[in-house]
Amino acid sequence: MKRVATIGFFDGVHRGHQYLCQQLRELAGEEGTPIILTFARHPQRVLGRQDPPPLLTTKEEKMRLLKSLCRVNQIEILEFDQRMAGLTAEDFMNHYLHSTFGITHLLVGYDHHFGRPRWGEGIENYREYGKEAGIEVVAARQLPEIKISSSKIRRFITAGDIEEANNMLGHTYMLAGKVVKGQKLGRKLGIPTANLAVADPLKMIPADGVYVSTVKADGQLYQAVTNIGKCPTLKKGDTTTIETHILDADCPNLYEKEVEVYFHKRLRNEVAFDKPEALLEQVQADAEVAQEYHREHPFTLDMAL
Repeated sequence: MKRVATIGFFDGVHRGHQYLCQQLRELAGEEGTPIILTFARHPQRVLGRQDPPPLLTTKEEKMRLLKSLCRVNQIEILEFDQRMAGLTAEDFMNHYLHSTFGITHLLVGYDHHFGRPRWGEGIENYREYGKEAGIEVVAARQLPEIKISSSKIRRFITAGDIEEANNMLGHTYMLAGKVVKGQKLGRKLGIPTANLAVADPLKMIPADGVYVSTVKADGQLYQAVTNIGKCPTLKKGDTTTIETHILDADCPNLYEKEVEVYFHKRLRNEVAFDKPEALLEQVQADAEVAQEYHREHPFTLDMAL
């Protein structure tokens, strides 16, 4: 039986990854088994590289997206360590692909390299190694309309261009965590907020600013506006917080609940107002814009992670 695999970290499970997995399923056909080989930790972090990239998806989020968007059920998570990093592509194909997983076909991304780097090594070399191991190596096609990469998506998120990041992801960027106790300064103004403590410290936080957002809690969705930043009008300090004002009146108390916050559109920069009343007026204006956005761009449970 054909056992067709592809390899990668798949951070973000973006549209390029989804297109690769579409080809993986096509190559496997109805009788074969498509298999994704991925890693628990980012290789750059294991290798001790300076400034390893933050994560677009945690391991759990990546697994959910690979199954739902890529429609691949067999996902093997490898523990990338120094020993694995020292393997050549040839050794990796023999030890892992052939001996461990019985792979018969390997789909290689158009710009993907694996194994200990060797100068000038590429797809033709992989084909030679594959012949010796009984593995047919196939070059994947690039997504036709645009070149997408996890690093490019990170740059958009860093710049606050969450709409372009979402376009490249093919799904809505999300932060998951627990709602924790804040200073309740917003509540005194009549704009209570849910303060998010992000579950994974390696997860990438969007640029400071105010965003149209949706909160998922207990299987329900709530329209919202989220502020990322230091809240300069109400408090002093350099600590960045993620505070979400729920627009739905019927939303229950979310304190200590595990929630997911989905980011749709950045409305503005974070601004220090002269007085709290000016902040309240701006938040009300933000809420009106957010409600209009939600009317024009409905977000449903099947669109959530």
